[in-house]
Amino acid sequence: MFNETEPKELLLKCQCFSHGIELSKYDDDEDILISFWHYGFYNLDTMWNRIKSAWQILKRGRVSLNDFDLSKDDCKKLIEYLQEIYKEDK
Repeated sequence: MFNETEPKELLLKCQCFSHGIELSKYDDDEDILISFWHYGFYNLDTMWNRIKSAWQILKRGRVSLNDFDLSKDDCKKLIEYLQEIYKEDK
């Protein structure tokens, strides 16, 4: 599943399509690096960003910087990724 010479990576996008998280695991490190990506959702200078903010308010009643809406398929990808990374620990 992974190339042994490069980090094992997984990029997951939020369902609002405005931010994401990237997980990276290097073979010589036991830890996982988690990077948070922001695509300008909270910048309301464009009509599209205003529509996305309005959708979040309608859907959840609020816009939060801390929420990450992960789809069921992405949850499965995350589980498979973590199982693959740590399969040698079993």
